[in-house]
Amino acid sequence: MQEIQIMIFNKIKDKIAKNKNIYFGVGLIIVLLLFVFGDIACQKHYIKDKQKSIVKTNKVGGTIIASTSNSNQDKSNIKPSTEQVEWKCLKEDEEAEYPLEKGSRKKLGIPQYPLTVFVKDKDTGKEIFNFQIDNIRDNMHPVELHKCGVYVIKVFNYNPKKAKHELGYKAELWKYDYAGNEKSIILLAEKPKEFISYYSSDFRVDPLERYVVLERGYMGKDNYALVIKDLKTKEDVFTLTAKDLFKQNPELKGVFDFREWTKDSRYFWGAISAGAIVPGFFRIDTKTWQYEIFSVPEWIGGGDQLNVETGWVTYHTDMVWTGVYQINEEIKKEHREKGIGTKFYIYNLFTKKKILIYETDEPLWFTGPEWLSNTKLEYKLPNGEKRIYRVE
Repeated sequence: MQEIQIMIFNKIKDKIAKNKNIYFGVGLIIVLLLFVFGDIACQKHYIKDKQKSIVKTNKVGGTIIASTSNSNQDKSNIKPSTEQVEWKCLKEDEEAEYPLEKGSRKKLGIPQYPLTVFVKDKDTGKEIFNFQIDNIRDNMHPVELHKCGVYVIKVFNYNPKKAKHELGYKAELWKYDYAGNEKSIILLAEKPKEFISYYSSDFRVDPLERYVVLERGYMGKDNYALVIKDLKTKEDVFTLTAKDLFKQNPELKGVFDFREWTKDSRYFWGAISAGAIVPGFFRIDTKTWQYEIFSVPEWIGGGDQLNVETGWVTYHTDMVWTGVYQINEEIKKEHREKGIGTKFYIYNLFTKKKILIYETDEPLWFTGPEWLSNTKLEYKLPNGEKRIYRVE
């Protein structure tokens, strides 16, 4: 890692020395500072959040669709004790969906705003009901569809054009049912006088809708931690502080990066991200409330994909991330001259087994991997062709 940083530092110095344009130099210096000192979390945006349990979530065209499976767990409608209205879950023959944005935002699964949730007959596709949710925070993970609820981050007294928190600002986690009933669950941030942040705007609700994972504080603060709350009582049932984690695992450096729950809701998976690099993964067991750390081979980027059911994770060799297009192109040129291409592997975090999937002479080639199932992995070649690898 240090060698890569030194290489990139020298690249930027040479680039500034050759180019006398002061704006160009200043721009590269700023990028260098961001790279060295910032825990850039941009690669979180590549994470594809899919709830694959009681609610089966997938992308179809320009929509996110959630439908019930054949599981016999929790099929009845529920009544929250604090509400006088019936809380409506999806029936076995129903599914819910919402339209996605276009372009790159569609690929990331970002919904169109204002968010409209459609409840449809699973077999006929006929619309049964729809409702709209306003004031949703526009970020990379603003909504989750589950069998008995739609979970969203809502903000109040906030003008996104000004990017300023007005007095009375609030950010909250809300839950809607499939009849449009709503309630606020957890206060994430507010500004009665001064701005107060209790949790960040990222969250993960488990498939059985018992727990929610939140991030408290930020890197560098003593209270920076991953917190799991009971959705009914709102009490903390598990807290993993960065201070304790890194003290016990000094090889890890970075920030908490949420991934997914397993289908049975027993395990929650996350990563530690250091900019665009993932030095390790962790898994929390909700039966024992213990966690495990899994080391990774070589260079695993934020865009590489972990299958939380099997422990297989993708990775590419000889990868470098600088954030500067021109420097990336220069590194590619050097790699071509040296005959350094890219090898694409999968690696099992449990067994330490690795399998070579594909190799190419194209340097710094990212295959855009995606797990279609526990045994099918899709990836892309430099010519645009897509292939599927089946894990035995």
